Amino acid sequence: MKLISYIFFIFFFIGSLFSQNKTDSLKYELKKTISDTSKVTILKNISVEYLYSNPDSSLFYINEAINIAKIINDKKGLAYSYNQLANVYVTIQNYEKSADNYKKSYDLFNDLDNNYGI
Repeated sequence: MKLISYIFFIFFFIGSLFSQNKTDSLKYELKKTISDTSKVTILKNISVEYLYSNPDSSLFYINEAINIAKIINDKKGLAYSYNQLANVYVTIQNYEKSADNYKKSYDLFNDLDNNYGI
């Protein structure tokens, strides 16, 4: 039993390190990026990385992505961002807000004729 606990701890620890490195890399890319469309994508990806480990941070980053996507009228980025926002709300068990955001995402993907996002 002790061996199984030890192996589980090692895998968890290694997974945490890789996730942190990816988040750090994304934040670095965000600082370098000039394109607002790319910023939306990177912010969404940071939100994905924080989804289970830190839902509050995930919510912060996806709201930033949504704000930028609205300003630049990036419908595709907005559709993916609403989908991620819905995922965050599922994680924090706010199913009503989750359903609202899945619907927003679905409607935008339909407008874009993007069946992949649906």
